[in-house]
Amino acid sequence: LVRAELAYANGDPERASKGAREAMLALGKGAPPKLEARSQRMMGLSALALDRQTEAADYLTNAQELSETAGDDYERMMAAYAKALVEFLTGALVKSLKALNCAEESAQRLFRMDARAAVEAVRGRIELELGSYDEAARRFSALEELAATYSMPEACRRAGIWRARALAYAGEFEEAAAMLEDERDDPEARAFRGELEILRGRPHDARAWLDAPDEPAVRAFDPPDSFDWTSLFSEIEGRSIGFDAANAPLAEFRTALGLFAKGLDERDPACAVELHAMTRSERGSRSDPGMGTYSFFCYLLEERLQEPPVDKQTVLSRAFKILQQRAGRVEDRAQRALYMEKNAWNKRLIEAARTHKFI
Repeated sequence: LVRAELAYANGDPERASKGAREAMLALGKGAPPKLEARSQRMMGLSALALDRQTEAADYLTNAQELSETAGDDYERMMAAYAKALVEFLTGALVKSLKALNCAEESAQRLFRMDARAAVEAVRGRIELELGSYDEAARRFSALEELAATYSMPEACRRAGIWRARALAYAGEFEEAAAMLEDERDDPEARAFRGELEILRGRPHDARAWLDAPDEPAVRAFDPPDSFDWTSLFSEIEGRSIGFDAANAPLAEFRTALGLFAKGLDERDPACAVELHAMTRSERGSRSDPGMGTYSFFCYLLEERLQEPPVDKQTVLSRAFKILQQRAGRVEDRAQRALYMEKNAWNKRLIEAARTHKFI
């Protein structure tokens, strides 16, 4: 089991999955509940890293139930948190919130402030997905205070960067820009600074912020029980998308924004072609929350071209289909309405779908 965890930390989910499975078989019947729960959790994390979300959710549910039966709050906390990430990535936002509640309960009993901080960060991400930008800004502000109180400087810094992103989507451009410029050496903050300029209609100004920085060639050593505060994209999407690479989800996000900004600025049809290729590639994971938005970026570029290189209707249809699929996984009707009508890009996508009579 330890070898499986080491393989996972080194970015090798195949070996991690094999090792965790062998550990479960070796334990057999009557195994110590903690070891059984931990083996199931490692199977779930490995499945998620291999882009097998349903399998991951099943193993993590088993791990959570085993730990609850045994009264093991630590394993319950970690299993519930990992399950929340799976649900978030697949768009089941209500289920993700329920899993986060379980993780937080155990974190409070264990006085694990690092886990509480991670839970709050995912809640903030969910509020951004739902278009609740003011609530997300307040959430990240409270997380900054929590992290400062309990001496977690990396979590405090990340919360501030994501609060700035939420403020940008809430229309507080000047405040958000000032906050992000204070963190201009941070790759995630630079990407959000470029995104901010796109939001306020300045694609030319956005481009300088979206140049790819020098990325590490090899992913960082990242144990399964750690929380990655270098980037919330790495902490959440990075558990599945480009698991064996360094900062793959952030790089993909920055690339999509960069192509969108360049395409808007230069009316360059090649940018639409590249965006379309991103959404159609094997790396275009079905568990990537941004994939529908990237498709919509492609459509918005094509709207501005006299001779679109890709069929506009096809591109818009794909973006709308992804939105429908993800919205269908939001079980609560009110939350689903928020996701479709208050999220800034989803709202514009719905309007385009109406214009083209998809609705």
